[in-house]
Amino acid sequence: MQSVLASKKRYVGMAYETREQKHGKFDAKGIETVRRDTCAIVSKILQYSLKLLFQTKDLTRVRLYVQSECEKILNNQINLLDFIFAKEYRGKGKYHQAAPVPALRIAMQRARLNPLAEPNQGERVPYLIGIHSDNPNANLIDCVWTLDNVLKFKLQFKLNSMYYIKKQILPSLDRCLALIGVNVFKWIDELTNELNSIDGHAINESNLQRKRCILCLQLSTTTICNLCREDKNDLAESMIIYETKTNQYEQQHANLQRLCLACSDRIDGWFQCSTTDCPVRFRIHKVTQTMQNAQDIRAAISNEY
Repeated sequence: MQSVLASKKRYVGMAYETREQKHGKFDAKGIETVRRDTCAIVSKILQYSLKLLFQTKDLTRVRLYVQSECEKILNNQINLLDFIFAKEYRGKGKYHQAAPVPALRIAMQRARLNPLAEPNQGERVPYLIGIHSDNPNANLIDCVWTLDNVLKFKLQFKLNSMYYIKKQILPSLDRCLALIGVNVFKWIDELTNELNSIDGHAINESNLQRKRCILCLQLSTTTICNLCREDKNDLAESMIIYETKTNQYEQQHANLQRLCLACSDRIDGWFQCSTTDCPVRFRIHKVTQTMQNAQDIRAAISNEY
């Protein structure tokens, strides 16, 4: 049966509306794939995992997919747009003055700078959860970052990866998969245990990078593992591949820069821009990150070749 009944008014499955319909349509009610009180990464991972389960009935493939996405988050291979919360602001009169509510905290900060900048009642206030630079064990309310501060202090901002994985992504999966006896929280434990067995360091807020060989993707304590380093033919082929990828990312980055130039009349407008509603601003942030990673891999292969 291609369906999950989580609780009353919370269910998901593949809908078949006619006898002739061969492929079901994904239909969900009340779960995170259709709710607006969570971030996009939760909805995307949950929806793809459920589709994968319904189509293949293979929990191993679901586990590998979830672990792969969690590893990308730990390695900061992300699009910040997918991690933005947008909670509704109900007006400061509807909250206790000291309530640890991110929307209230941001609204009060705006009001202190400009009384007219306070969000309207019913307006959704966007924010991200980062790592507190001074106190890694700070309360969650002290780890809230507004989009303005993320763009302004982009070098200091670090996404709280473990919060998104353990408090958002895995609980949403657990509400659906626990019905068939699956403990999804063990999946992230397997990731951390596998890393610990390689280099002896546990994953925490100050060590979120999981080391893999950039060519074969096997766990390694070095950028390129010994097996790949010895095979000169693979190194030459990889050099060509990453040279092509780097050129493509650089071209994408240049095209986005032209869009920013047309808007701001500055060639570095994308770097100085603080507009949080512009989708190009976040696209160029992601492309810049991807381009830099490709350039680093190309340089690492060039040093070994």
